[in-house]
This record gives sequence, C-alpha cells and structure tokens, in this order.
Amino acid sequence: MNKQDELGLIDRIQAPTPKLFKSIRNVAIVTSAVALALVQSKQQGVELPSIVDFLASKIVVVSGAIAGLIAQLTVDYSKLQEK
Repeated sequence: MNKQDELGLIDRIQAPTPKLFKSIRNVAIVTSAVALALVQSKQQGVELPSIVDFLASKIVVVSGAIAGLIAQLTVDYSKLQEK
C-alpha cells in the first residue's frame, strides 16, 4: 500500500499543494468571486447582458468551485514526506 492510498480527505486538504495547483485554485477562487459579484449585482437591479448573466450564474460558479476543490485535494508528496 502506498502513501496515496493512506491519505484521507482531511489529510489531503491539510497536505501541501503543488505550485501549479495552487495557481489553479487561486484562479478558480477569483473567477468564482467575480461571478458571484455579477450575480449579486443583478439582484441589486443592475442590468446585465443575457450571456453575462448566464455565464455568471451557471457555468463560472460551478466550474470555479469544482476546479478549486480538485486543485486543493492534489498533494505534493515530496513536501509531505519532508514533514
């Protein structure tokens, strides 16, 4: 049994993340925040083009959350073994 099979969900979240996946996670967080701000502005009465509304409310929020979660669960095993 290798180290990858031994890690649980909490261990993966707390483990070091590789640099590439940190970047992916950060982009996903920013993208989701912008999409949520657009959705919130629509609820405040700001008129948005229909394509922007659709992208903000559906695609960007879901894809950003999924990308952020997957990137966070990726583990840098070389740094993990140093700990």
